[in-house]
Amino acid sequence: MTVKRPEASAAAPFAWLIDAAVSSYGDTTVAHLLDPDEEARARRVLPASFFGWMATEADATVAVVSQLNEGDSRVSYAEVARAASRILTEFAFRLIHDDPERRLLELTNRFAGEAARLGIDAAVVVQSMRVMERRWVDHLLSSAGERAAAVAPQVLAASAAVYDSVVDGFVAEYVVEHSRIAGEAVANKRALVEALLRPGVRGSVGFEELGIDLDAHHLALVLWFPAAGVASQLEALARQIGVRTLANSVLTVPGGDHDLWVWLTFATEPSDVVFERIRGVPRDPAKVGLAVGPVAAGVTGFRRSHLLASEYGSAAKRLPVGAAPEIADSGTVAFLSLLLRDRERAEWFVATELGEIGVGVSPSDVESRDTLRIYLETGQSLAETAARLRIHRNTVVYRLRRIEQAIGRPVASRRHELYAAALIAHLLAQPGT
Repeated sequence: MTVKRPEASAAAPFAWLIDAAVSSYGDTTVAHLLDPDEEARARRVLPASFFGWMATEADATVAVVSQLNEGDSRVSYAEVARAASRILTEFAFRLIHDDPERRLLELTNRFAGEAARLGIDAAVVVQSMRVMERRWVDHLLSSAGERAAAVAPQVLAASAAVYDSVVDGFVAEYVVEHSRIAGEAVANKRALVEALLRPGVRGSVGFEELGIDLDAHHLALVLWFPAAGVASQLEALARQIGVRTLANSVLTVPGGDHDLWVWLTFATEPSDVVFERIRGVPRDPAKVGLAVGPVAAGVTGFRRSHLLASEYGSAAKRLPVGAAPEIADSGTVAFLSLLLRDRERAEWFVATELGEIGVGVSPSDVESRDTLRIYLETGQSLAETAARLRIHRNTVVYRLRRIEQAIGRPVASRRHELYAAALIAHLLAQPGT
């Protein structure tokens, strides 16, 4: 069959190769594959029989994508066919001219955003492109006959240039759209959770999108980075805790730049063993903080467990290095968090327990409070207190006597209350408190 080609490309470098590749095809309508202006441009430089090959390859591409994607009906196969047609057209155009900077079509990825929105695996699309690229190259080299070895480098170079451009563009657009969708999903989930945490919410209607049974039993956690960290690490830890505790579901919501809110949901009320399992999950407390609320049922329990976990976490974050518990919960910081909830009452408590040294701002008062706090933190060890304060042991003894004279009783008589007062005074003095 003699191929009729436009005069403009009759002398092009690989016009003969395109002619050979499409010699067994006939012209056909491609209005469903190319826009009118795209088709007009293509017909000016490519032989009419090329469009028969294009239509055949568009159908073949749809078959490959359908097979790799297991026939997913959500895929817009019309867009897949159009994309394949435009890629093949640009590939053929590059073979019939010498200037790699020239473009016949703009290879925009109209289906990338849609693929991301539908949750279609990007790898399936990229693999499909690779399958078709090899198919087209094989067909061209087969059509070249004895000249295949000579033309292979140029054919492969043109193919790679088009393929890489298309894949890079597709992946970039897919990632951008996927990130936008993920951001919207997180924002929607956060909005639902915040609505659920408001006082007065009783029923679960309207919150089905969260994907958990709100009528079940909930155990809320707060995870955070004391310093910098990667959010995905907190997500991974939350999932690991969910697996270890045999939770029926795990809900996570970013609480801030360094925080993650977590809810473990159980169909039946879990025993205290669940807390031991949480403790057993590998974690460096110095790098990842953890606060745990109580187990509570229903919508009100969802709210109660989180608010307490959040409160315990806030208290733990304010503790000085070395004083924060491995896990902030009702047994370690509940009393402190309760006192810190109301600054005025916290200041009253400090004044009641410590008297003048509790409210004084002189260097001597600050020194007394720090000495008392560290002495009680170290289990009333004179040697360790001296080491931490970098003073002589006898100086610690002297300061403790001065403190006991100021408060009017032995330190050992109310060591828990005095430690809480000294610690609260220390925390209230920190910037931003």
